[in-house]
Amino acid sequence: MYTKVPRGLVVSIPDDKIFAPNSTKLTSEGEILLDAIGKVLKMFNNKCAIESHTSAMNYNNPGYKDSWEISIHRANVITDYLINKCKIETLRLYPIGFGDTMPFYGNVAQEDFKDNRIDFVIFDYYTRR
Repeated sequence: MYTKVPRGLVVSIPDDKIFAPNSTKLTSEGEILLDAIGKVLKMFNNKCAIESHTSAMNYNNPGYKDSWEISIHRANVITDYLINKCKIETLRLYPIGFGDTMPFYGNVAQEDFKDNRIDFVIFDYYTRR
């Protein structure tokens, strides 16, 4: 799903399309999706925030204290993949883990998709660190 917002283009992907359940391990399907996103990012010079959202209700991993912690790790796993495998410049990527603090409200058919997702926000404007 994608949405055009004032800050840019937001491409939202259910987290289970990228990660194994309750895990920070990329699935083979996830790697294919990230390769495609990497190709798009290489076509443009826009910067991109990788925003990881994880529902507290569906969180169940003893290796992490809470859903926020696993979402931070997931955002970093995706960023590392885009840097190391897709050769995207480090300064173009902003990994952010929101946990369950920013649920998605809108026209989404899949019930769990609203809270368990990865948003790729491709900025429309100049950003800097």
